[in-house]
Amino acid sequence: MDTRWTELLETLRQLLGYYRALLEINQNKQQVLIKVDSKALEKLTQQEEIIIVKMGKVEELRRKAVDDLADFYGVPKSQMDLSELRRHAEGTTLEELSEITAAFEAVWAELMPLNEANAKLIQQALGIIQYNLNLLSNNSVGHTYADRGTDAGPVRKSIMLDAKA
Repeated sequence: MDTRWTELLETLRQLLGYYRALLEINQNKQQVLIKVDSKALEKLTQQEEIIIVKMGKVEELRRKAVDDLADFYGVPKSQMDLSELRRHAEGTTLEELSEITAAFEAVWAELMPLNEANAKLIQQALGIIQYNLNLLSNNSVGHTYADRGTDAGPVRKSIMLDAKA
């Protein structure tokens, strides 16, 4: 196997490992968000940031490997996508490339909906935090519910915290 292909497959394997780690972190993050455990959430977020930085470095290596293959096969770099890579890959290289691609698709299929669910949980948590901050900081917090088309009435000021304290 050509060293250019070896480099590409190795970087793809590393990226796949990082995506699997992100999937695990996001699965844990969902449980932490449900439990509202801010310390555990902070720890997971730090782990996620470290992985993302590492992914960025490996992604640069992957781009270089793809560019090298594009130069080798005389394909414009902008056109060297996965289908073009498959067109030029042969034998075990093609098999490995197909296996890695299928593994990426499986991880992404789990990761995307999980990210969307986590984003909704985060938005809900932020809404609750904002509501509580408004209550504690003496900002107006009106009635939560009112009949359709009617005014909920005057807003009562909360006096839970002394602004001078």
